[in-house]
Amino acid sequence: MSVVMARAGEDTPPPARAGARARRHRRANWFGVAMQTPSLLVLALVIVVPLGTSLMLSFQRYSPVLPNAEGQWIGLDNYQRMLTDGQFGKAILITIGFTVLAVSLETVIGIALGAFLASLL
Repeated sequence: MSVVMARAGEDTPPPARAGARARRHRRANWFGVAMQTPSLLVLALVIVVPLGTSLMLSFQRYSPVLPNAEGQWIGLDNYQRMLTDGQFGKAILITIGFTVLAVSLETVIGIALGAFLASLL
């Protein structure tokens, strides 16, 4: 076991300065949090409100097109219909294929564009 001791002449702050530095550091951290809070609240609202509305509507019979479908509660019927529908599996496969194709093309185009712009420098 060894004890590490500071040598004379090394830059070691006195204890009083170390405490003040720690207080400034904590104050700076809180300032950063305070500056980010409004944007985080807006982001949370933009995510939570549509997600909650979609979840609520998924348990109701609702149509924005048909005026007589006022949103009566039907529970899990929408999910049962979705899982027993033959077109659901096809729709999932088409969505996965479209996503893979789009992401692949965007990646290739992005890398090619980045390489082209880097060659101009």
